[in-house]
Amino acid sequence: MRITDDKATLAIKGARTGLSREEYEYEIPFEDAVALLDRHCAGAVLEKTRFFAPCGDLVWEVDVYSGILSGVVIAEIELPAEETEFDRPSWVGAEVTGRLQ
Repeated sequence: MRITDDKATLAIKGARTGLSREEYEYEIPFEDAVALLDRHCAGAVLEKTRFFAPCGDLVWEVDVYSGILSGVVIAEIELPAEETEFDRPSWVGAEVTGRLQ
């Protein structure tokens, strides 16, 4: 469940295949999202601010977490294919793809 300003979405992420996985996202009524989070997440809600950093033809998504994951920062890039080559900005830290399952 994602709530951004006045928009709510349901995100479904499939199992990993190699370094990638299928993801689907559907807009849902805002009130439904709030009710689901309140009733089923017992306060364990992730909070983050997302920034977009263009790099060549691609865009890095940088998530800065607060709340229960305060201090965590994750940068990711959506590639058209796993074998796509890309420039890695100097501000990107350690590669963690595949480490967290």
